[in-house]
Amino acid sequence: DVTPLDNIAAFLATEQNDTYYMISGTVSGVGAGGDYGNIYVEDETGKVYVYGLLSGWKGAKKEFPALVEATGLKDGDTLTLIGKHTSYNDVDQVGSAFYFSHESGEAPTNKVVTVAEITEAGNYKVEGVTVVATHSKGFLVADATGIIAVYLNAAHEYVVGDKMNVEG
Repeated sequence: DVTPLDNIAAFLATEQNDTYYMISGTVSGVGAGGDYGNIYVEDETGKVYVYGLLSGWKGAKKEFPALVEATGLKDGDTLTLIGKHTSYNDVDQVGSAFYFSHESGEAPTNKVVTVAEITEAGNYKVEGVTVVATHSKGFLVADATGIIAVYLNAAHEYVVGDKMNVEG
């Protein structure tokens, strides 16, 4: 059984258990969703992290890129998904989630900020930052105001000293 909910706030108010809920909202993080589909869904009442999005009921894990290609899902679309209310480190999220449908929307505009102005999850653009350290699946970038980690979940060829703009 699936319980449809009117908004994200209603989902966040539910108990964490084995109940499946249907929610809809504007999706973000599609490009950074990796193989698993770790994305965000938000509406006017709240925002929630989706810990992995499968293509359907009992869908295969690590197939998010194929789902995106097959459906055309992109940031700014209105996504309807089904999943359970779970949490990780006391932060609410959608677990055991799978794709139901989506409607095309406009991709959000990323706000241009300094590193120090990034205080919560969202869509940002930091211009003219320098790579100060690398890791096999990401790197650290800095500007005059601070340092942030960029996680790509993939190999890359960036090296210390590279200048770039980071967006997402």
